[in-house]
Amino acid sequence: MPAGAGYLPPVVVTIVADDADFIAKLAADKAALGDFAKTVTKTQLGATSEQFQDDLVAAKVELASFAKQVTDTQLGADAAPFWTSIAELRATLAAMSPLGIDVTADTAAALAKIEALRGALALSQVDQMAPVAEAGGKRGGGSFLGTLLGGAAGGKGGGGSGLGLAALLGFGGRGGGGHRTMLGAATGGLLGMGATFGSAGSLMGFGAEHFLTTGLGVLGSAGMASLGGAALGATSLGVMGVGMGTDMAGLGQAAGDIKNVTTAQENLTAAVADYGPKSQEAAVAQAQLNTALTSFNPVARDAVVQASGMVAQFKTMFDQYTGLAEKTGAQIISQAIGVGEKFLPTVGKYAAQNMKIIQSGLQPLFSWLKGPGVAAFTTLENAFQKTLPVAVHAGSQALELVMRVMAKLAPQTGKLTAYLNKLFTEANHADFGKLMSFLDKAIADFRTWEGFIKALGHDLVEMFKPSLGAGRTFMTILTGLLVQVGKWLKVVGGKGGVLSGLFGAHLGELKGIGGIIKNLLPAVEQFATDFMQVERVVVGSMMVPVLNAIAKAL
Repeated sequence: MPAGAGYLPPVVVTIVADDADFIAKLAADKAALGDFAKTVTKTQLGATSEQFQDDLVAAKVELASFAKQVTDTQLGADAAPFWTSIAELRATLAAMSPLGIDVTADTAAALAKIEALRGALALSQVDQMAPVAEAGGKRGGGSFLGTLLGGAAGGKGGGGSGLGLAALLGFGGRGGGGHRTMLGAATGGLLGMGATFGSAGSLMGFGAEHFLTTGLGVLGSAGMASLGGAALGATSLGVMGVGMGTDMAGLGQAAGDIKNVTTAQENLTAAVADYGPKSQEAAVAQAQLNTALTSFNPVARDAVVQASGMVAQFKTMFDQYTGLAEKTGAQIISQAIGVGEKFLPTVGKYAAQNMKIIQSGLQPLFSWLKGPGVAAFTTLENAFQKTLPVAVHAGSQALELVMRVMAKLAPQTGKLTAYLNKLFTEANHADFGKLMSFLDKAIADFRTWEGFIKALGHDLVEMFKPSLGAGRTFMTILTGLLVQVGKWLKVVGGKGGVLSGLFGAHLGELKGIGGIIKNLLPAVEQFATDFMQVERVVVGSMMVPVLNAIAKAL
């Protein structure tokens, strides 16, 4: 894009002559611009209008051919004539500057000319189809589509024409007799990909800036997707926590009641066995059992009593079948206690000594806590108390917000559970052999890698065995060198030293570069703003309709 190109600024003119001359000249210019806006096909665009009319007729013919056969369409254009015409328009308006009073010129006619230039740019894209078709016809009997796609996919080279779809769209570089502007070379593509800055391919969505904005959009979408997935996951955990908490409450209550009834029943059985069924102890145990049975809902009484009886039966069976294991376990415990008794004198001796060391070491801390420590503790309490109302309010609001969000998102959860249910059900079906076959192959691969890692580790050990301490010696030498460098750094690195001065000079250099960049930013920002405005208009009014037409034709 030529320097200074973009939206045309308001033209401010200063009158240095007679007002009548100014008004007459202004009326003539307005009339000329108005006539130009109404009769674009008869306007001279920097050359004789006869050539323009001939090109316009040829462009219309090519445009009709473009509508019928997409493969003969040139999808790129050289933006240079567009910017040249813009520059000429600027120069024409600038020639009106040596006048008298501060007046803002009417830009309607200028905008009409810009619109006409847009039409000329669209026609120039179609006008470039002829040399492409001609090049396709001259190449060894090859088809036009093959020539178009393969003629110069990498751009121009060696001074040749390099016709091809990629070159005409602005992809690839120039070599030999070709040339590129500094701006185009700097922005020719993202990591070597993409169309040249300002070319038709770039305007069609294949430029570096399009890759950048699309990439940022994809990253933003990925971030939002991650946030949405995290929200659904947290909601699923919340739903599961609420449900499981309720279930555990019921199970916990049942377990507690069963335990109380079982304990009371065991106490009654023991009292009857030891003191007789009519003893005072048996009566007390029976009263405790009756209290336990009336301490919970009568609806659950029969179930709790039944479960208590099954628990007693399970304990009896457990003792019966695990008696031998219990005997062996008791012998192991007895043996371990005997071994531990041998350590008791040593443990007691060092424990007493360690306690004295700890007690002596804590005395300074205790002394500080009695004085300044109390003041520090008071300060911490005051700070905590000061922020406590806000913290409690923040916590309550956060909990309320989380519960409200989960309540809204809860209907959207459960899809992962349904998917896992389907996956596990299919894997656990009659055709179980497929899963086992897959797992057998995975285990075989694991065994292969296991053998590789073992062999690699063994070879590394064998390789370093005859090193004769070379690695240790090298590290010792390297450590000595670092110590020596550290001593040198203490000499040159002090305040006012050579190293400090070097870093100070670099700091000044960075500040200078930063100042240059800061002063250049407004110009760069203005250029970027102008380009985005122009690209928005060109893409919206020209490229989008062309792409839509191509899509429909395909």
